[in-house]
Amino acid sequence: MAFSEIATKARLRRMVARVCAHSGQAWAWRHLAPKPSVRVLAYHGIEPSPTSHFSVSVDNFERQMALLSARYAVTTTDELADALEAGQLPPRPSIVVTFDDGFRDFLTHAVPVLAKYRVPATCFVIAGKLDAGDPRFLDRHGVLEALDTGLVTIGCHSMTHRSIRQTPLGERIVEVRDAKSSLEHAIGRPVDHFCYPYGTRNDFDDACAKLIKDSGYRLALTSINGLNGQRTHRYKLRRTKIEAGDDIRTFERILGGALDIWYVADMLLFALQRRRRVQFR
Repeated sequence: MAFSEIATKARLRRMVARVCAHSGQAWAWRHLAPKPSVRVLAYHGIEPSPTSHFSVSVDNFERQMALLSARYAVTTTDELADALEAGQLPPRPSIVVTFDDGFRDFLTHAVPVLAKYRVPATCFVIAGKLDAGDPRFLDRHGVLEALDTGLVTIGCHSMTHRSIRQTPLGERIVEVRDAKSSLEHAIGRPVDHFCYPYGTRNDFDDACAKLIKDSGYRLALTSINGLNGQRTHRYKLRRTKIEAGDDIRTFERILGGALDIWYVADMLLFALQRRRRVQFR
């Protein structure tokens, strides 16, 4: 993606966040949100200089983790699952940090920052990439090195990064259940959490959620914007995407709900989104 495209989207996100914060919309939307609540942050790549709007610079990421460590209760996906299963979210608003795709830069750039600020995170790995020899992605040894920090949980991001809803029924087992078994065999630990590839309303439905539950996962995360309350479907949890142009002021506004209004677009305009294909070959 050209730098100009990254910069254009960054300006748009900053403008929307600023308008929502100053107009009172973020305050109003936040007071309509469930209480207590948990916000799950969604990252992808962490790079010295972002090569796509899905990536975040190392410098911005460090500023964001420093802020989270100082001001927020940061919890894990395991603790979130425990709370949802017990029917009792923590009274203080909590943050969960997640990463999609299992890029190698998670280990080289994100993990040192997480360790510095003692911020736990979940990395959702594409099972079929674990030992595929693709230098863009973590291999088994990289995953084990991340796990050794004691701060990282490994989740499943399917076998081949296919949209679960758009995958033929007979092949969904491979993407969900077999991917779980493959990861667990490789790392020698349970893999209890799933993240839908792409994660729009085109990419999951009730049947997908049931398959994920029946496969032994404790929760599943989407890409739908917003907060999660006690009544949020445990296999359709919402997340807040953090992108390349989100400077620390925009990040603070996002945590305050300044972009949560995009939930409406996620729920109403999903039919306009293009059909998903496997990206990582």
